[in-house]
Amino acid sequence: MGKRRPGNADTEGGGGKRKRAGYFSANTKASIPKCRGFLVSCWGGKEQQAAREAIDLLTEYHEKLSPAKAQVPEAAPSTDIAASLASEVAELKQQEGRLFNYHSTGVSGLAYITMRADAEGPGPVEIVTALAEDVQKAKQCKCRMCIRFIPIEVVCHADLEDIKKTAKELVEQHFPADAASPCIPFAVFYEHRASVKLDRMEVINSIVDQIPQPPHKVNLTSPEKTVIVQLLKSSAALSVAPKHKELMRFNLKELSTTDAEQVRAAQAAKKKDSVGAEATETVKTAAVDPLIANGQAGARDAQQHRPEEDPSREGLHPESDKVVQDTKDIAVGKVST
Repeated sequence: MGKRRPGNADTEGGGGKRKRAGYFSANTKASIPKCRGFLVSCWGGKEQQAAREAIDLLTEYHEKLSPAKAQVPEAAPSTDIAASLASEVAELKQQEGRLFNYHSTGVSGLAYITMRADAEGPGPVEIVTALAEDVQKAKQCKCRMCIRFIPIEVVCHADLEDIKKTAKELVEQHFPADAASPCIPFAVFYEHRASVKLDRMEVINSIVDQIPQPPHKVNLTSPEKTVIVQLLKSSAALSVAPKHKELMRFNLKELSTTDAEQVRAAQAAKKKDSVGAEATETVKTAAVDPLIANGQAGARDAQQHRPEEDPSREGLHPESDKVVQDTKDIAVGKVST
């Protein structure tokens, strides 16, 4: 008998844990797939761990926000073999079509979680907004690896014309063009990572031009809605989200920080900046004009070692008078050697 081939712990017996198929994609040629989802920032090198954490959290909130489904009474066992097989196949397909999947971006500290296009219930913006509001209220981060969740509604090629076209279709859903519609103050938030070179203001203006004004208007201080633009490699991801500025750009770490901790952190940063600025100014002064610094020190030394003057006389000391007089005599040839 030939030797038995060793089994694979991932697919056969052997005590190993089975890998969760379907959650991860090793495709890094493209930046992100052209489907809705979430950009998740995390600690560098922890993208897969953060993806698992994010998927669990997103699944929890999707179920929480989804309307309760009516319980269907369990059907009686079917005697039809064909119907039974069809039911099992449908159940398997449902399990394979996972709601959330991880896609590697190839950028350290950044993961992309796709959301199935035909999924019912809340979308990426609703899920992230609810998550951020709960974290802000409870002051509990809910995750260890994930830092920030950025909802993505549409993805296109990182080209100015494609961005214009995609933005036009997106803003029509959020900013009605009817003159009777209420004014929606808005802003555009732009970020880019390892992306193609595009002018920042050209991208922002191309999106602003797609929003009807009036009735809507730009308000950078307190926008009601924010158009989020994320450029990543050759892709541009867009979404429109409420409370973006109020919810700290959906940064869970910042939202979970208490007010007292934020004040202490701001004071520490301010103190660090002031100390650094003072040290830099000292170095600059000494480097720019060392003669001034040396001259000031020499003047102080001369002041400290200067002979005391006799308050009873206005002139110099007798010895000094003699030296001056002798010098004058030498000049006219009166002093004998």
